Amino acid sequence: MRIALAQIDMRLGDIEGICARIESQARIARDQGADLLVTPAPLFGGTAPGGLIEERNYEHALLSALADLAGRLAALGIDAVVPAPVSVEHMPVLEAFLLREGRTVPLRSLYASRRTGSLEEMWFPPVFEVAGTRIAVTYDPARDMPVLAPGCDLVLFPLASSFDAADEATAAVASLADGHTAGLAREKGVW
Repeated sequence: MRIALAQIDMRLGDIEGICARIESQARIARDQGADLLVTPAPLFGGTAPGGLIEERNYEHALLSALADLAGRLAALGIDAVVPAPVSVEHMPVLEAFLLREGRTVPLRSLYASRRTGSLEEMWFPPVFEVAGTRIAVTYDPARDMPVLAPGCDLVLFPLASSFDAADEATAAVASLADGHTAGLAREKGVW
């Protein structure tokens, strides 16, 4: 399986423009033999996603544009994981949308609605399969790696913000450069 990681910088709030750019990145990814395209987490909401969610038609426009994009990506024969903020009980939550076979699947919400147990267990990382590879999505590897579903091959960590206000050493890419996330993945036996 091949994964393409899109590097996209667009004007915040331009949902149609962002989706058009994702489609162009998907064409490039497909031409390079990728099975899955993963877009940046701050693409739709920035590093502080709460503001856009409060806009009157944001979620409707987002879901409508993603549904259209899912159809275009199906015609290209490539899946995509598109992180985007949504409101869950009036709180901003980063959702991971899987665009596959013309459908837009909100992975985190869907898995949470199907799980029973504590509130924390509801939000364990969702797992899906692409080209025979079992993939989980997390926005918090330290919390989620210990509870990762057995048989997972790969963990996607769409970094929403690389800065931890409590630790100035995490500015920019330092939070990944220290290898902390890679160590958690090694311990769990996943990529």
